[in-house]
Amino acid sequence: MGDHQGTPWEPASLEEFLEAPFDRIETQQRQFLLERLDRMVQRLEEMDGELESFMLEAHVHRQ
Repeated sequence: MGDHQGTPWEPASLEEFLEAPFDRIETQQRQFLLERLDRMVQRLEEMDGELESFMLEAHVHRQ
């Protein structure tokens, strides 16, 4: 919470009580974005490997 500790039943302040759900949503959104970025990086690495093998194959057929 903040400097003022409370319990889940008695939040330290109304402001903290009202902000808590938004803080959780923001944390979840960050986690979701990080997971998406991880998947995008993995896919780009796969595409890089596919492109490299395609280029090697094209180079072999060209000779």
